[in-house]
Amino acid sequence: MKSHSITVSKDAPLHRRFTLSGSGFLTNISMAWKLALMVFVLVLGILGIALAAYFSLQNLRYHLSNIYDFMLIPIVAINHADAELADVLILLNEENRPDEAASAAANAKSFEEIESREASASETITLYATDWVTTVSPEFTEQLRDAGRLDLQVQEVRVLEQLISTFEEYKLVRQAYSESVQAGRPDSALRITTSEKLSTVRDRLQELIDINNQFADLSNEQAQASYRQALLYTGTILSVSLLLGFLLSYLIIISINSRLGELIRSAAAIQEGHLDQSVAVSGRDEVSQLGLTFNDMASQLKDSFDTLEQRLADRTKALAASYEVSRRLSTILDQNQLVLEVVEQVKSAFNYYHAHIYLFDEAQEYLVMAGGTGEAGQTMLAGGHKIPRGKGLVGRAADSGVPVLVPDVSSDTSWLPNPLLPETRSELAVPIILGEQVLGVIDIQDDAVGGINEADADLLQSIASQIAIALQNARSYSASQREARREAQINAISQQIQQTTNIESALQIAVRELGRVLGAQRASVELRLPGAGDGQAAG
Repeated sequence: MKSHSITVSKDAPLHRRFTLSGSGFLTNISMAWKLALMVFVLVLGILGIALAAYFSLQNLRYHLSNIYDFMLIPIVAINHADAELADVLILLNEENRPDEAASAAANAKSFEEIESREASASETITLYATDWVTTVSPEFTEQLRDAGRLDLQVQEVRVLEQLISTFEEYKLVRQAYSESVQAGRPDSALRITTSEKLSTVRDRLQELIDINNQFADLSNEQAQASYRQALLYTGTILSVSLLLGFLLSYLIIISINSRLGELIRSAAAIQEGHLDQSVAVSGRDEVSQLGLTFNDMASQLKDSFDTLEQRLADRTKALAASYEVSRRLSTILDQNQLVLEVVEQVKSAFNYYHAHIYLFDEAQEYLVMAGGTGEAGQTMLAGGHKIPRGKGLVGRAADSGVPVLVPDVSSDTSWLPNPLLPETRSELAVPIILGEQVLGVIDIQDDAVGGINEADADLLQSIASQIAIALQNARSYSASQREARREAQINAISQQIQQTTNIESALQIAVRELGRVLGAQRASVELRLPGAGDGQAAG
């Protein structure tokens, strides 16, 4: 474990104040809400990117659908129709045309194939006129208008009308040619006209293909523009989100680090001995709470150092008082005087509210008050105040042989209130022990909650040990005094008996002096002679 020391400099500046700066908004929200705000910005950015991508892809999908539905499919179908008509044109040319030289069956088969290919081409043209022409799509029409290419649609409609009209003319001419061939009189002029009409139809188809290719190019350009727009929107939202995220993260980090740095600088100043430190706190987040805690800690530390010398002086004074009590105890040999002297010395030396001493009776069942301070002590002493063993704080201390400290008596259910001591708020009962025998208890009380602490308990234990020795000395001295007086009285009686000349006088002196020594109201001696019925009494 590392150890830290603080050196208090006599030349330290009186006061230094640091300010916990930071964004007012960010300092008023907790760390959890800061993280939630960062996550919200991130989620908002992701949602924005997703929405931009979704709508851009929808737009791109629309353009691709147009390319497929209105351009690629019609272009493929028209090319197929053109191929069908090209085959018809081959069937109508000189190498394969039906004529009078061919059999009727061959001519019928050729015209059947021609009609089949014409029907396929006609179906494609009809489908284009009903489903594929761009006029059937208001959205595509609007798109053409926005692009300024509505002329392509007009051109498409015109070419389509021409195609339908030319194709109908072709079919009429081809029908007339078919009838001339079937009649056995093939009309070469009709064949040539039919071929020319068919070529015109194919030209119109190519024009229609060209128009659809232009539609496809336009849609492709718009699709590319939509793709670029999607990239732009997504990139913009991503950039803004990242910028906001970085900015918010930077502000949060700065608001935390700057204030933590100020706390560190202030703590370093305290470590150097400049105890008058504080930080100005604004906001309600965790760093602000840390600043408030730091201010409380710095204030408590300063108060502790301010009172350290006073506490040291008080402790020295207490030790001196304890020494004085011990010194005086060694000079007192009367138990009653000893007890009264102890309680008065302890109360005055440590400024307690009250002090008294209990001693066990001969049966070791009750703790009888032997001395107390003030008027309350005299009243209890005169009334023979006593406490059963094991009851209350005093009884617990005597029964357990260990001190019982209660800093707040209102919180202890075993505390016994005394109406003569109404101001008691804290109490300490210390057993007076000699060897393994508990002689009694010294009890002190104070009028402040927490007014008595562990230091008082340690000090009173030392004094209690000295009291036990002093009590033992006083009791030993009293016992020796009683023994000396008894020996003197016995010697005096013996001398008086020795001065008598007869047994009756000796017996009278012995009875009289023993009664006086023992405090008896009447004393007598009865003599019995061997073989006699009644003895003779002297008294």
